[in-house]
Amino acid sequence: MSAAGRVRRAGAWIRARYLGVDPRAAAIFRILLGALLCLDALRHYGVVDFIYSMDGAFTNHYHLFKPTAGTLFSLFHAFSTKAELTVLFALGVACHLCLLVGYRARLFTVLSFLFVTSRDARIPLIENGGYVVLNLACMWACFLPLAQRFSVDAWRASWRATKEISLDDLAARARPAAPPR
Repeated sequence: MSAAGRVRRAGAWIRARYLGVDPRAAAIFRILLGALLCLDALRHYGVVDFIYSMDGAFTNHYHLFKPTAGTLFSLFHAFSTKAELTVLFALGVACHLCLLVGYRARLFTVLSFLFVTSRDARIPLIENGGYVVLNLACMWACFLPLAQRFSVDAWRASWRATKEISLDDLAARARPAAPPR
């Protein structure tokens, strides 16, 4: 066998063993990540006055004019009052809930990642390893096939794929084709 053939065979072996994701495991990850993000957003909302608002200890103006990092991006810099932050947190929790149920999972995974990283970039003085791990989990979730199982997106795709016309079609117990891995 030639060297190119061995490399192709080794690549196929690595792809089959390490680059595939079981859609059921990805769906469980999506559900757990969505629940964790919802609870974490609600936990952060409990200290919205003290940490995120202009009445708190670390105001937007201070953070923008004395940045703690060279590159700093946060959606939270545009919102200063408790009412504005309440709307922002409500939108964030809505994105996390859509991720949890798998409705337009790719879009809401990216939006959840944007919300979480913006929220954590707003409070760099109290950042710890848990924030970093959560941000990385959200980032990697953007690249996973999270909506193939146990989701609204999977249900909608299944519903569109089969058209029942007669009673026999409704009673058919044929299993749908498995999604590609």
